[in-house]
Amino acid sequence: MDQRKHLAERFLDFAVVDPRVGDYETLVAEFAPLGVHWQFAATAGEALRLAKTRQMGLWLINTKLADMSGMQLCAMLKNMNRRQAVGLVADAYDVEDEREARIQGASLFVCKPPGPAWSEFIAMTLHRFVRESQPTRPAVVQPANVSEIFPIHNH
Repeated sequence: MDQRKHLAERFLDFAVVDPRVGDYETLVAEFAPLGVHWQFAATAGEALRLAKTRQMGLWLINTKLADMSGMQLCAMLKNMNRRQAVGLVADAYDVEDEREARIQGASLFVCKPPGPAWSEFIAMTLHRFVRESQPTRPAVVQPANVSEIFPIHNH
């Protein structure tokens, strides 16, 4: 079995919280062959309802939402689960947004459009959760090179 497919089959859903879900088409298409399941919410309220019904492996949240800031939503999700991987997404770079994202505990701060850094982070997140879900073995296991498992494609 293809190792990447095996990783995705054992992983959780990913969520995008952004009123412009079309901005994520290339990212969704990149991970679709791995069987990654994407959930979409346009508002923080929708995202919080989603968080109550599903465990997400990763949240990608726009910093500007209609009902609250993405920073506030990030803080709420991190309060629910400290280890939750949350990436904050800005439509345009702002140093204050990046600073606030770090304060709120974001795992990643990126700007649109999606690029190689996004793909690498998603691949590393996927790999981390899969590695943590495997039973502990006494033998020493060499870490995988994430770029070999999930090659980055520049489009």
